[in-house]
Amino acid sequence: MKPSREQSTKPDAKKSLGTSWKSLIAEDVRAETGGKVSVIGLYADDKVTIQMPASAPDPSPAQPILIEGVCILTTAFNLPTRTLFEMSLSNPSGAVVATGSMHIEAGEVNHSISKFRPLPITELGMWRLEFKSASLLHEYSFCI
Repeated sequence: MKPSREQSTKPDAKKSLGTSWKSLIAEDVRAETGGKVSVIGLYADDKVTIQMPASAPDPSPAQPILIEGVCILTTAFNLPTRTLFEMSLSNPSGAVVATGSMHIEAGEVNHSISKFRPLPITELGMWRLEFKSASLLHEYSFCI
């Protein structure tokens, strides 16, 4: 499964202060005109719980549950150079369930949108999204 990705950049206007990251998880994230980003159904915590339907059986690899999906907005601040990132989404057992790669441009603010639709849930627990380059690592966890 490969997520769809969208990316927008803003030119570097200040001296680099070091690279930092922020991720948000929501039901949907869309890149709009004029550099705006629309976030729909934002989960307020860094580590969130996505509720399963009460009637749903416990998921398993043999009987996964498909949820509509999640979108993750990851913002990188002050990347010094254009950087190739490998992205992976892992389930609570550590098995990688989705991969992708993208170039993120150098600059003050860079947004990357990762969409996982549908998302097959094979187990409940802490899921992890990882952005990794040769010299940078950003991890974001959420609970299902």
